[in-house]
Order: sequence, then C-alpha cells, then structure tokens
Amino acid sequence: MRAINLLIITSWVLAAASVTSAAETEFQLTPRGGNGHLRIDIPQRAALTPDTLGAGVGAGLLTPFGLILEAGVERFGHYTFLGFDEFRFDQNYLAAGYQFELGQWRVVPKVGWSDWDLDHSGILVARRDRRELSGQDYFWEIGVSRQISRLVTLGLSHENGNYDFGNAHATRFVVTLGFGDK
Repeated sequence: MRAINLLIITSWVLAAASVTSAAETEFQLTPRGGNGHLRIDIPQRAALTPDTLGAGVGAGLLTPFGLILEAGVERFGHYTFLGFDEFRFDQNYLAAGYQFELGQWRVVPKVGWSDWDLDHSGILVARRDRRELSGQDYFWEIGVSRQISRLVTLGLSHENGNYDFGNAHATRFVVTLGFGDK
C-alpha cells in the first residue's frame, strides 16, 4: 500500500512539473536544524513520547522543470539531565519533490524513503525495553522558504513519518544554498 501511495504522490509531482518551470538545473546544499517529537509504541505499555532536538544536511538537484531529487542525513535526540534517559533517532534518506516558485517564495512538498535507527536507553527505561531498532520506511515533508539572495534561501519545513516503532515528526529551520548558472 505504501508503494502505491508513493507512486501516486510521485505522479502528482511529475504532473505538476509540466505546469510550472524552474530556470535551470541547480545543485542545492541544505543544512537544517530544529525540534521534533517521537512516539515510541511499546506493546502492553504506554507509549514513550520524548521531544527531540536535531540537525542534518541534504544535498539535492533541482531540475529545469522543478523536480527535486535529494539525499541526506539527520540526527535527532533527547537527552535528560545526567543522562538518565536517552533517545536518538538517526536517518539516511532519499527524497523527491517539486519546487513551486512563487516570486521570492518557494513551496516544496516532498516524499521520501528513510533508512533509520532508533536507540533508547537509560536509567528510567526498564532493562527489557532497552533496544536498538532499525528499519526502512516512507515519510513526507513540506517546506516554505523565501529567497534572500541569488545563493541563499531561508525557510521552515515540517516532516512526518510513521515508522515501525511509532511516529516521528520534526519542524526545522532550513537554509538552502543554490549553486547554478543564474
């Protein structure tokens, strides 16, 4: 079912590509940082819901018709005072989206595939619940940004994914550095 949803969303993005066009091919480097939230479902127990802080970077290619192909890494973690309880969510991802140009503003919806690792441990986590999980799942993201100069665009993005362990979402400040022949 996820593969069908991803195919439908990708088809919409490609269809939208014929409506709006970008000026040229551009390489984009996108450092990002912000806050997030994890919901870790544990069978027969209440879900753990730590807030997180994190950072990451993406490298992408913007095609002349607005399609963005991106690869990146991110790490979000929750660390309590004196290390009583720690949660860390790492992901390597591939994403595809479309960059809608609205004057100086950009709206960028994306769908992606994540290879992730979740590690949670600490004094407050029962020994039987300590574990490292990993897997691959899909996520979606939407970003809104404003072009500040020919090279720099500043904005916000929101990402959400349903993973094998539960759910993760993050809201981040994004800086996009665009390198092209403008």
